[in-house]
Amino acid sequence: MNIVAVLTTDIVHSTKLSTLEYNSIITTLKTYLDREIDGKDASYEIYRGDSFQIYFQDVQQAMRASMALRFYFRSGIDCPSIELTQSLALGEYEQLSDKPGTSVGQAFILSGRALDKAQRGEFVFNMCDGLPSVDLSLSTRFLNHLLAGLTEKQSGVLFYYVSLNGPEQKVIAELLDMTRQNVATHLKRGGADLIRAYIETYEALISDSLSSTINQRTR
Repeated sequence: MNIVAVLTTDIVHSTKLSTLEYNSIITTLKTYLDREIDGKDASYEIYRGDSFQIYFQDVQQAMRASMALRFYFRSGIDCPSIELTQSLALGEYEQLSDKPGTSVGQAFILSGRALDKAQRGEFVFNMCDGLPSVDLSLSTRFLNHLLAGLTEKQSGVLFYYVSLNGPEQKVIAELLDMTRQNVATHLKRGGADLIRAYIETYEALISDSLSSTINQRTR
């Protein structure tokens, strides 16, 4: 069974960016994606100037990677802060190439179509027909409510919290040159525990669902 996770993303208000800001963001995006997908059975493609798509053959890592990406670009750590509209979809694929744009499968179609229907700045998650239902719809609505209120500083702290899988607060404090008390405050106000629980719930449900699907198809 060939399963892939596809993340399609739009940069919010890209037309309002200056040429300098836009170039900084795209350069940072390429650097970030080259670094983050290296050796992870993933590939990306930037298209239309303000959109990009990533596929993950290891679907377990897709949610954590999606959230880390969001927090990184909201934080303004290395480029102007931007909001992202994101659509993550899981499903089967018929063909994978080195670029998502020339790959074929339900997951790619669903991810793109769901992004077109998403509200600006929203995160949406879907699974294609044929896979066991993983109902995160209510949790995702709460997640979006939380994401909408994040500040740049909270997003920076959450980026390291998620990408480094919950390190000690002193690690984040050193990376962002802030006190541990400030890190703790930003983690609490940014809902770090809830975001971590959402990601871990996704990982557990996906693991169980895919195992169930494989078992059913091998009987």
